[in-house]
Amino acid sequence: MLTVNTAPLVTVDASDMTICEGDNASFSITATGTGLTYQWEVSTNGGASYASATGGIYSNETTATLNLTGATAAENGNMYQCIVTGTCIPAVTSTAKMLTVNTAPAITLDATDMTICTGNDASFAITATGTGLAYQWEVSTNGGASYANATGGIYSNETTNTLNLTAATVSENMYMYRCVVSGTCSPNDTSLVYTFYVNNTSSSSLTQSACTSYTLNAQTYTTSGTYTQQFTNAAGCDSTLTLNLTIDNIDNTVTANGNVISANQMGATYQWVDCGNNNAVIPNEINQVFTATSNGDYAVIVTMNTCTDTSVCTNVTTTGISDNSFANMVALYPNPADKQITISAKRNLTDFSVKLMTLTGQVIMKKENLNGSSFTLNIAEQASGFYFLEISEGTDVVRMKFMKD
Repeated sequence: MLTVNTAPLVTVDASDMTICEGDNASFSITATGTGLTYQWEVSTNGGASYASATGGIYSNETTATLNLTGATAAENGNMYQCIVTGTCIPAVTSTAKMLTVNTAPAITLDATDMTICTGNDASFAITATGTGLAYQWEVSTNGGASYANATGGIYSNETTNTLNLTAATVSENMYMYRCVVSGTCSPNDTSLVYTFYVNNTSSSSLTQSACTSYTLNAQTYTTSGTYTQQFTNAAGCDSTLTLNLTIDNIDNTVTANGNVISANQMGATYQWVDCGNNNAVIPNEINQVFTATSNGDYAVIVTMNTCTDTSVCTNVTTTGISDNSFANMVALYPNPADKQITISAKRNLTDFSVKLMTLTGQVIMKKENLNGSSFTLNIAEQASGFYFLEISEGTDVVRMKFMKD
């Protein structure tokens, strides 16, 4: 009998394998020939060199099927081939095949709790490893009792490793966030839970009146108006203080005309004092206009709102001021006046005249050939302000200042 042995021949090659880390795998070939033997080899350097696959995760490495049990990420990219020998030569080598080991998701760097001020932006970011990763950020509005996908509204990039929150408000305060990372392999990995704190900005207002100037927090204001100051509140957020300020600047000057002294500040309260008598209060002299009945030095205390100021002393040296002088015989009322002002004399005046004049001496109105102890002048159409009223009888002349409301 003639026996013809055949050389080894691989008729069916193995296939590339893709598994998840920890799974089992196998490479299997089909070969023909006489007296076949098998030796599987592994390359860990991309096929540059090979060594026998033996021990560890390998079994059946001298059969047509190489088994790998519980492959790890360290075997990812390894290449496998089988050398088939037999009774006859030459030996044959199968086509090299690659093992791909995918890894499950693993979060390697977590985010942290976040604190911001209302209206600001925020973000939570994680780092993860694994094959074919996908991300889904979730939010809990009930202290972690339940979670739902964070989507829309203030949220963006909620399916990436970084969740962005734009212009967050206090309504999101104490919300809790986490990220679920999935991939080609299971199981999913879920991040830690991060708490989001949103502190409120604050604002307050202050209404204040002051004399001449007002200082608030080392800032001095000298004019009325509305002002704002910015601070940082206890929560570290912006705090706005609005100051509604009224500055009362008193005009403490006076105008003197003979024995008549007028305070130039309108709309205030007045108290005339005798400078020569240690600033003693002159009883009942509380009008804007003061008529001195004797020579001396006089001043006025002007009070408006919360402010009080005193004029300089004005010297009155009008000759002939006495109880029976012409000036002392004539009086005006009311002062200030609105529609009319009345001249009242202590005796009947004969052929006297009245002039209404501006403070610059311009004659606005003149009445002549008057007789009697009383005369009323209509001033309803005159503008508000100060005026002089000059009364003359023969050579006697007195000029008095009054205010028109």
